[in-house]
Amino acid sequence: MNGFSGTIGFRCRDACRYSRIVCDALVECGFDAGLRTEGDNVAYVFMSCQGREGAPEQECPDIIVCDESCVDPNTAEMSGVVVTDYANAQVWQGVCGNVFTFSEDQYGADLTCRNVSAQDGLPVFDILSAGILSRVRVKRNDVSVRDVLLCSAVLINAGIPIASIVGCFGRRKEEKEPGASGGKT
Repeated sequence: MNGFSGTIGFRCRDACRYSRIVCDALVECGFDAGLRTEGDNVAYVFMSCQGREGAPEQECPDIIVCDESCVDPNTAEMSGVVVTDYANAQVWQGVCGNVFTFSEDQYGADLTCRNVSAQDGLPVFDILSAGILSRVRVKRNDVSVRDVLLCSAVLINAGIPIASIVGCFGRRKEEKEPGASGGKT
C-alpha cells in the first residue's frame, strides 16, 4: 500500500458515512481497517490496527478530508494530504503543501468525472486522475457520484490502485448489521 499504514481523518459533513464507505472499500481490497466516529462531522479510519484507542485530539492523520463546513487550517498542518472539493482548494493555498482536489464538474481538479449517465437507476461515469481514465459502474444504491469521487480521492492518496477502487464501487454492498464498520475493531 505504498507505505501508507496510518490514519485518515474526516472533518466534513457526513464524515461518519464517508468513513464507513472508505473503511468498507479498504477491507474489500484486503486491508485491515477500522473506524471511530465522533458525531456526524468527525471520524477516523485506521489502518493496520493503529491508533484505535488513542484520544482524537492526539490523532495526526496522514490524510484529512475537509469541506467548507469544518475548515481548520491548523489541523491540516498536521496531515500529509488534505483532500477537499476543488471549490475549497483556495482555502488551503499557502497553508498546506499537499492538497488533492476532486470535482464533479471542474476539470482542473486532481480527480474529476466525465460522461455521467445512469444504468438501472445507478450512476455510470468515467473518472480521470493523473491521466488515467477509468469507467465506474456503481452497483451500490447508497453512494452518489460525489461520494465516489470523495472516497476515491482518499483511497488514491492511501495508495490503492484505481482499478481496485473502481472494483469496490462496481460490486453490490453486502448487507451488514447496523453499526458494523466492515473492518476489524
